[in-house]
Amino acid sequence: ISDTVGCHPFTVNFLNTSIGADSFFWDFGDNSTSTLQDPIHTFTNTDTIKTTDSTYIVTLVAVSSFGCPSDTVTQDIVVHPKPTAIFTVDTNDGFSPLLITITHTTSGTNYDTLFWNYGDGPKDTNITGTFTHVYFNSSDTTVCYTLQLISKNNSACTDTFTEIIC
Repeated sequence: ISDTVGCHPFTVNFLNTSIGADSFFWDFGDNSTSTLQDPIHTFTNTDTIKTTDSTYIVTLVAVSSFGCPSDTVTQDIVVHPKPTAIFTVDTNDGFSPLLITITHTTSGTNYDTLFWNYGDGPKDTNITGTFTHVYFNSSDTTVCYTLQLISKNNSACTDTFTEIIC
C-alpha cells in the first residue's frame, strides 16, 4: 500500500507481492471483500459528527494451489473525516453594484480553517455567520464570478462549495 492514511473517501490501490500463491482473499474490514490479486477499494469515514478517524483492518489471505498452508497479512487503514463546506446567498444575480448576503452554514467542529474566494480578487479566512460582499461590473456585458468556500480540518482534508454570481 502506498499510503495507509487518507481523507474520506479514501481510495487505496493494493499491490499484492505474494510469492507462490494462486488465489487471494481480501477482507477490507468494512464488510467488503475481494478475490482479485491487486484490488482497488474505497474506504469511508463513518463518523457522522465528522470529528473521529475510522480505522479498518485489511487482511490478505494468500493460498497456494499445491495445498500449501495459506499465509495471512494485515494492515491498518485510517480514514480522516471530511469537513463540510456550505453556505447560502440571498441572491446570485443582479445589477452592479450587487450586494449579496452570504450565510455560512457549515456546522459543528468538523473544520478548523475556512478560506473564502469571492472570484473578484478579495479573499478572506475564517469568516463565519452572516456577512455581505459587493460585486462590481463596469462593463456592458454580464460578468459572472465564482464564490467559493473551502473548509479544511487539521488532517489536511478539505471540502469545497461554490456558487456562481452574475
